[in-house]
Amino acid sequence: MPSRKEHLALDKLLIGKTYERIHETKDKPSKWMGSRHRKALHDPVSNLLVALIEYPHDPTRAFLSGQIHDLVDFAISKAKGRRRKKSRL
Repeated sequence: MPSRKEHLALDKLLIGKTYERIHETKDKPSKWMGSRHRKALHDPVSNLLVALIEYPHDPTRAFLSGQIHDLVDFAISKAKGRRRKKSRL
């Protein structure tokens, strides 16, 4: 899973500003769910709600940050799953 630092670097690169509270909120369930935390708060509706609550003056770009967070997390998970399958063969 990408680190918070990596998510923030992508924010800066793609959006021009970092959205720390978006990533913090989305990854809170990882403390008790581990890598399965992506089943919670990793969807467009949650991203919109978190963006509106945490960044009411900049919800559009905050929402975009959440969407990018999800895409990166799911892409990394998919890649790791493929590597595991190959190593079992």
